[in-house]
Amino acid sequence: AAAVQVATRAMGFDVDRFEEEVNEGLLCAICHDVLEDAVQAPCEHAFCSACIQAWLLEDNSCPVDRQILLASELRQLHRYMRNDLNNLQIRCQYWQHGCREKVPLETLHQHESACPSEPMRCPACRADTSRGEMARHLQICTLRTSAVVPAADVARLLEDMRSELEAARQDFMTKLAEQKLEMDLRLDAQRRHLVQREHCLQEQLEEMRRLYARLSEDIKKLIQQEKTSRTELQRMAQEKAELLQLLHQASGSQAVQKLPEKVTDL
Repeated sequence: AAAVQVATRAMGFDVDRFEEEVNEGLLCAICHDVLEDAVQAPCEHAFCSACIQAWLLEDNSCPVDRQILLASELRQLHRYMRNDLNNLQIRCQYWQHGCREKVPLETLHQHESACPSEPMRCPACRADTSRGEMARHLQICTLRTSAVVPAADVARLLEDMRSELEAARQDFMTKLAEQKLEMDLRLDAQRRHLVQREHCLQEQLEEMRRLYARLSEDIKKLIQQEKTSRTELQRMAQEKAELLQLLHQASGSQAVQKLPEKVTDL
């Protein structure tokens, strides 16, 4: 089902900025652009963070399959999807101003925050130039030493610097969070492995205990059978002795020679 558009700030990267065709799984299900600050729902659908946050202000369901969805259930993309997304080659937003750089999406903000083709305006003469040309322009600007730089321009430059620092901090915090998440996933996988291993060892131990119990019972039976056999042998030996004694008492009698062969064998 097609997702309904939500009125929100510009989010997502225009697919036209990518030279190669982008996998549909890397497109936001709401704005249909390439994912920016991507998050994923439990149902596996992916969205730009701003897009889905705006959607959830009006509707607490997934815009694709309509399953119940809460903001607290959103999580980062699977690692393989993050890798595919970060490795996409994208044009700089200042392409129309002369920048011909194509960079991995992961480093786009770092490039654009220092792109030499970024349009800028001289704070002294108000001439349009670029970040890369600003230093050279200021050297030849005739108004640079006499003109007073407007406070608004100074404030804008300071704000740009703050924005760059905040963006760098955000990038650092994002990578730190990703590394922490990856470490947590590894630890969780190791915990599950240890639990499974412990369960397997417990089953083996129980099986060994059952085997030991059976062997103990078999040994007891064998000991009892051995005692019974020994008692029976003793009884037969006693009977044999008694028969031999009777034979000696009846020595000389011809009846001894006629005794059954079975008695003689005893």
